[in-house]
Amino acid sequence: HVRSRRQRQMCIRDSHNFSFSGGTKKSNVYFSGGYVNQEGTLINTGFKKYNNRLKFNTTVNDNFKIRGQVVYSNAEQSGLRIREDATNSVIRNAISFRPINPVNYINNDEDVIFDQDPFLFDPVKTLQNIDQKRKNEEFATTLALEYKFLSKFTLNLKGNFWSRKNEQTKFYGADTREATRTNRGINGIIANRKYRTISTSNTLRFRDRKKQHKYSALVGVEAQYRDFNFSQLRNTNLPIDSFTIYNLGIATGSTIAQSSFSESALLSYFGRLNYSFKNKYLATVNFRADGSSKFRNENRWGYFPSFSFAWKLNQENFIKSIGVIDDLKLRAGWGLTGNNRIGDFDAFNLFSVNASSGYVLGETQSFVPGAYQRNLAVPDLKWETTEQTNIGLNLGLFKNLDVTVDYYFKRTRDLLLFAEMSPSTGFDRVQQNIGEVNNSGLEITLDSKNISTNNFEWRTNFNIAFNRNEAVSLNSGQSEILVDPQWNDNFMQTEFQYITRVGNPVGMIYGLEFDGIYQLDDFILTNGGTYQLKPGLPSYRSQMQPGMVKFKDQPTIDTDGDGIADTGNGFIDENDRKIIGNPQPKHIGGFSNEFKYKNFDFQFLFQWAFDFDLLNANKAEFGSIFQSGRNGFST
Repeated sequence: HVRSRRQRQMCIRDSHNFSFSGGTKKSNVYFSGGYVNQEGTLINTGFKKYNNRLKFNTTVNDNFKIRGQVVYSNAEQSGLRIREDATNSVIRNAISFRPINPVNYINNDEDVIFDQDPFLFDPVKTLQNIDQKRKNEEFATTLALEYKFLSKFTLNLKGNFWSRKNEQTKFYGADTREATRTNRGINGIIANRKYRTISTSNTLRFRDRKKQHKYSALVGVEAQYRDFNFSQLRNTNLPIDSFTIYNLGIATGSTIAQSSFSESALLSYFGRLNYSFKNKYLATVNFRADGSSKFRNENRWGYFPSFSFAWKLNQENFIKSIGVIDDLKLRAGWGLTGNNRIGDFDAFNLFSVNASSGYVLGETQSFVPGAYQRNLAVPDLKWETTEQTNIGLNLGLFKNLDVTVDYYFKRTRDLLLFAEMSPSTGFDRVQQNIGEVNNSGLEITLDSKNISTNNFEWRTNFNIAFNRNEAVSLNSGQSEILVDPQWNDNFMQTEFQYITRVGNPVGMIYGLEFDGIYQLDDFILTNGGTYQLKPGLPSYRSQMQPGMVKFKDQPTIDTDGDGIADTGNGFIDENDRKIIGNPQPKHIGGFSNEFKYKNFDFQFLFQWAFDFDLLNANKAEFGSIFQSGRNGFST
């Protein structure tokens, strides 16, 4: 494909790394630095990065140690991403662009292409005339202190700071889809994002042993604060594109500025107790309390206990007598974990003002900005909680085979999801605690040392995992959640392709059921030379033709009054959609081998996922009947 070749290029990668270290008996320092300059495989794309790392350790005395680290990196990525959004993808356009169209065509050709497909634009021109850069600067530092006292206590204090500054500029030149097919014309965007996280983690550990009893305890406190700043400037309808992003002030369109700020904090207290007797019976108990600013005061804290037990059966006399068993341990555990991954202020009513939220009261009045509510608070929003139970077995045989078997059952309740709301609220969806999901599974791992000599060693690893999940409940009165991934601009409407239905696995593939291809025998040729479907065959367009995909007309009408639908309505519509695929594999696994001979080693790995379904978006995108101007042979 000529167009695909024209948008690619031979690329060169330039990489340099260096490091040095030094120190004394009590202190040491290590520094490493690197530089990489990578040209992209697409024209006008590339990546540059500088990175530096400094680490130091010092022992003040036998009881006091100090550790620290400083990391700095600066990266710049130039050129377009492979996929910008649902309507812009240079790779998709290269595949979809009709191969009979010339690479360098004239304006009249462009008009024809636009009439055929307003979303398809020459990918070569796109890469040549969109100037995009993403600059990323990161800085992180850590300081840790360790102090031992009274022979049994260890105090660890640790502080962290991390920041990232991201600047993105994007300029649409005259010969781009943005400039020629939208009312924004030649335009540019400058966006700045700043992230910052400050955290501390402090623990006090106690260890002791009395005869055959060994025990330890740990208590700690952690705190984290993070904030985010965003600002963006956009000017539209520039008269020329000669200055690119560096002179947006000449724009004839109005300046569109945006800015926002967000912050959150997390405070945690935790403790752990460990106990073992004769190194045969082991027990661990944990408890943590997490307080998040994302929730209101009454629901701010979540409490998450856990415990586990283990029995080393190989230490028992009745097992020691079995010579082939090297290790045998039974394990069991139970615990709760929490999730607070929602927006910083989703639990609160939020109001916003933007360029489209104002009003003009009269003909002689000027524009007045107006505020609108953009988030509806749910007062009882709280932590999502997952309860998990584990049972496991470790078995060692013949001094060269290790077997690990684990069974787990996980129940997640109070799911943090954007749940549907009544239309009377004015909101389609609002963040809520809804529903319950169960996961259960079995995991098996085998490690074997097949051959081990002075010069040669061969090891094998095999693992397989089975997982089943089920949506137990959703929002009150709701039996299913439909999801539109919004990856295709052809539909031009909401197109639900995934469904989570109570009693079924999460994220099932949802759509019309394929029923073959319409044949010539399915039609009557009219006097006017058009095709007319024979009676009894379902249709989904006003003009059906041979060669079109046929979908199954699902039973939606009850003809015998028994309350069960037994026939279709003759049309393919929303009621004919059903679960058509399960993306959850029956099992996944891997098989690897490692060979070592003296100073040489060789490894290979095989992985699989068995019996699952995929939604073939490429087939739907590149073989669409809705876009006749695209390359239909690309599928």
